[in-house]
Amino acid sequence: MSANHTEGFYQLLRLSLGLAQEFPVDANADMWRWLYQMAVRHTLVGVCYQGVCLLPDEKKPPMEIAMQWAGEAESIRGMNDLLYHEAARLTLEFAERGRKTAILKGQANARLYSDKYMRQPGDIDIWVEGGRKNVLALLPDHPKPSYHHVHLPKNEQGVTVEIHFRPSSGNFNPFTNRRL
Repeated sequence: MSANHTEGFYQLLRLSLGLAQEFPVDANADMWRWLYQMAVRHTLVGVCYQGVCLLPDEKKPPMEIAMQWAGEAESIRGMNDLLYHEAARLTLEFAERGRKTAILKGQANARLYSDKYMRQPGDIDIWVEGGRKNVLALLPDHPKPSYHHVHLPKNEQGVTVEIHFRPSSGNFNPFTNRRL
């Protein structure tokens, strides 16, 4: 890895985020492979792919890399679509049981991306009002809870959900948690 490679990654990221209008790097096939690997390592494949799509043909990566990148970006889009639908379903399900909810972390922050479908997804984190005892009563077949949530097994679509009954995982102060 050279400083040129690192600067190329930052230039691609700036273009992808709309912070630059051009990609002033002349990348060869090796550099494009490295740029793709960096995007994978930093879970920015979908985000960086947006920049790749903006490039003129003469600046685009070789076809092999471009196809791999496009395939991964499309997979990310599909997984996000699945997670958004599942998050909406869970929100409605708990609302029907009289509980307020909030989608936390990743899926909630996706609205801050220029294309919310290009954010690399993980699981769904949903906070359900009512506290530990009441939330666990809604989940009769739940696995053993942790301090702040229950980690449900993957559903038939492969989606993992964490049902939070405390609003913060890093806060072990009961007085602060009660206020939150």
